[in-house]
Amino acid sequence: MFGRLNQVRIRAAQEALAEGRLDDAFEALRAPDLSENRQVLDLRVQLSEAYLDRGQERMLDRAFEAARGDFARAGMLNPTADRPQQWIERAEDAMTHDRVKAARSQEAAAEARRKLEAGSLHGAAAAVEALDAHAPEREHIEEEIDRRGSRAIRLMDAARAALKKGRPAEAVRDLQEAKQLDARLDGLTDLIDKTVCEVVKIAEKDFAAGRVDDAESALVELGELRKHDDRREALSDALRVAREIADALRNEDFDNADILLGRLDALGIKTPWAKMVRDQVRTIESQRRALLQGPLGMLIGNFRREGTAEARRPFDDTLDAGQRKQRISDGPPPVLPRTPVEPKPGNKGVPSRLIMRVDGVGSFLLLTKDRIGIGRSGPGATAEVQLVSDLSERHAEIIRAGEDYFMVSQRGVELGNDKSEHALLQDGDRLRLSKRIRLTFRKPSLKSQTAQLELGEGVRMPTECRSILLWAGPLLLGNTRECHVRLPATMGDCVLVQREDGLFIKPKQGAGRKIQIGAPVQIGELSLRVSEA
Repeated sequence: MFGRLNQVRIRAAQEALAEGRLDDAFEALRAPDLSENRQVLDLRVQLSEAYLDRGQERMLDRAFEAARGDFARAGMLNPTADRPQQWIERAEDAMTHDRVKAARSQEAAAEARRKLEAGSLHGAAAAVEALDAHAPEREHIEEEIDRRGSRAIRLMDAARAALKKGRPAEAVRDLQEAKQLDARLDGLTDLIDKTVCEVVKIAEKDFAAGRVDDAESALVELGELRKHDDRREALSDALRVAREIADALRNEDFDNADILLGRLDALGIKTPWAKMVRDQVRTIESQRRALLQGPLGMLIGNFRREGTAEARRPFDDTLDAGQRKQRISDGPPPVLPRTPVEPKPGNKGVPSRLIMRVDGVGSFLLLTKDRIGIGRSGPGATAEVQLVSDLSERHAEIIRAGEDYFMVSQRGVELGNDKSEHALLQDGDRLRLSKRIRLTFRKPSLKSQTAQLELGEGVRMPTECRSILLWAGPLLLGNTRECHVRLPATMGDCVLVQREDGLFIKPKQGAGRKIQIGAPVQIGELSLRVSEA
């Protein structure tokens, strides 16, 4: 009975081997009770050779795992032969090499995608060359390179046409996108230079004609294109000084406005209107001084010159009329500029105290005055920066004078290791007002006069804001060190600016829009609200 069963198995193995069904033949011949006769041994050797042949074919097809299985079965069928083990080792070497190559291919694909996002199609193409020819992502990345390259060329052609038709703003938008897609596109740099030159030329004409807001908007629209262009930087400086002049006029600081007008003239930017404004400012200041030095000035009290502007002191009734007159005519030596006049209710100016809440980031106290008092919080507190502390009501002041910030305190403030009553502040200065009240002064950006006061550990305000922004120019929101408000990279970059008719926010890409005080603002993933404090 067992003999007949063995013959059945042998015939089944012979038929399977003849038909190329190696695995079925293998199952028939590996039965443990199959007799070890000559016929069975010959069949096993034949099947082993067939497995070796099939394994080699699979090696050529790069099916290394399956090939290794064939070689292993060949070794089981013919354990005394050396070839199966040799081929097993070759298959394992090929598998190891294939894994290393696959890992390198994945790295090359990731590098190609990074280059694509960085706008370097040349770099992406070079990275693709390191990809395995059979890698599934190679074709997709090559298609994306072609798509982006074609899109960049079309955008550059559209920008060239827009510039020719006198629509430089449209050309700027197309060039910004083209640069993001392929920063090294042939001819792109020259066209960007030409476009920036045209936009700056238009902005210079607007500035010369007194359309300062249009000039400012034109430069903002340029975004990152040629930021370090000499003419663009010169006009940016002129616009910054013009805004400082506007702030000085709003605060009735006419002497400082006169000085800034002189600085504007020294920049070499064509400003025909500046002379007219300077004459008007000098006339106003001259008439104001004449009024204050006239008979009615005696009724107001004693005046002193503070820097380049006159400020009123409280009336001192301990002095007789002669003493008061002597004080007015002589006056003490100049000091820093006087406290600016607050905007009257109902005008279009920006409130002097604001709180900006940025979702997921925090709250910031925004102060627009040139003279900021620091003191304790509580009933009757008058300081602009009120801290939960035992400080005096107005322990110290931070004063902005042109491009500089000063610290003034009759009680003295430790600056570094020295105690001082008056000091020019530099970025990174640490101020110690009392044993536990420490502040850090920051001025992170050369593009804006806006500065910051950061609260030290354990120091807090009733508003729970952690940073005070002394707002005197564009307020930069983004993910770089020079930004006044640091945002996660996913929120993008924005600029917050003050204008005569309110607040405006401008994203890095896209049009700016006006902010309503107290209303939420959503730009992409950035969500914020600016409210009056």
